[in-house]
Amino acid sequence: MAEGRYTKETGTGESVGADRAARELGLKRGELTLAVELGHVRAADGSAAARIRVPRGEIDRLRAAGDFPDALRERVLTMGTARGAELMGISPGRFTRLARAGLLTPVRFFLNRYRTIVWLYLAEELRALRAAEPLLLLGRLPERLRTLADGGDRRACNWRSRRVSALLRDAAGPWERVAAAAAALEPAELARLLPDPGERERVAAVTPELAHFRPTSDRAAEVVRALVTAEDPDEAAWYAANARALLAEARESEPAPRARAVPAPYPRAAPAAPEGAEPPVPAALTAEGAAASVAAAVAVARGPLARAGSASGLLGRLRGRRRGAPSRPAGTRRPGAPAGPGPMRRS
Repeated sequence: MAEGRYTKETGTGESVGADRAARELGLKRGELTLAVELGHVRAADGSAAARIRVPRGEIDRLRAAGDFPDALRERVLTMGTARGAELMGISPGRFTRLARAGLLTPVRFFLNRYRTIVWLYLAEELRALRAAEPLLLLGRLPERLRTLADGGDRRACNWRSRRVSALLRDAAGPWERVAAAAAALEPAELARLLPDPGERERVAAVTPELAHFRPTSDRAAEVVRALVTAEDPDEAAWYAANARALLAEARESEPAPRARAVPAPYPRAAPAAPEGAEPPVPAALTAEGAAASVAAAVAVARGPLARAGSASGLLGRLRGRRRGAPSRPAGTRRPGAPAGPGPMRRS
């Protein structure tokens, strides 16, 4: 991990809440959340995104830096397409094409009043790309990049990859790593990955939220659900393969308890089936029943996002290597990565 970047504070000293920590560090509340997510501010052990606490020693360390607070603010400075294009010295249209091709990775998003997705990018990453690939800013884009930009939009895929990578880095235990790796999977895919009800409950209980955005309408909830779900088969297969490898480790180190069967308070005899009819298959044993149970459990774990809309339907950073994290499956490529080798690299 790069110098100055941290994940969790394992000490047990004094810690302060997010609002106070943000004030003392000269940040807005959302900027503090982003700084913790990016690893620039170390959160207290056991902190969650919605209940961040920062050790007093971490605040003192950051405030003692010679470039405080400007350097910390610069690390979490984000901008949209117009300001980002101005920073890079290119047109907004060219900026968008570079982002659609996967060379720029969003770090945040929000919905405007028309419920259109507005992507935000880190200013320091835009400067890094401008310095590393100056030829991308002049003349006609290479044919390969034009094909990528015209053939699809990799911004949502890259954003999901970045978020899952951060969640994996901060996961507290083996089942939390499984939940992080599977956070972008659809309920039906999660049901296939976790056929055992006890394991599904264990994962659903620690499933993190990918999006910090809180939709205020059913339509907005539908848009956000589409962003947090990997619907492309290749992308979904990537997350499922990683979650499956982590699941094997979790089963070995901390087996999940079996789900307890709750008997009905007043058992009743089932009505007699017509002569010669096949006995019905219990809903919990069918694929549809398993998917429905996962959808309900994930809805509870994901909180307001799932409650804002219906329960059905519904990162690019290369996922950082970590001890115990599985390697990319043979024959697959990272979600959002341009097909084939090329001279371009993303910041």
